[in-house]
Amino acid sequence: MTKLKELKLLSLSGTKIKSTNLRSLSTLPKLTQLFVWNTPLPPEEIKRLRQELKTTAIETGDRGDTVEIKLNPPGIENEEDRTE
Repeated sequence: MTKLKELKLLSLSGTKIKSTNLRSLSTLPKLTQLFVWNTPLPPEEIKRLRQELKTTAIETGDRGDTVEIKLNPPGIENEEDRTE
């Protein structure tokens, strides 16, 4: 990755990236956004990354506090069939 000097955005979401693989990110001077949703990175590694990459927004997404809500199936109406 050290050759990607112009890289501005990097998405590692959904990968099995490890902390040791992230050491080279500090060599990317133009990196402004890093997405690490749904990765095995522990919170302490995210904290370290934020300290090291001060000019990079690190997006972690949901950490399991979301409640799933069952929605009704969509309905289709035809204006000609509607009675008013």
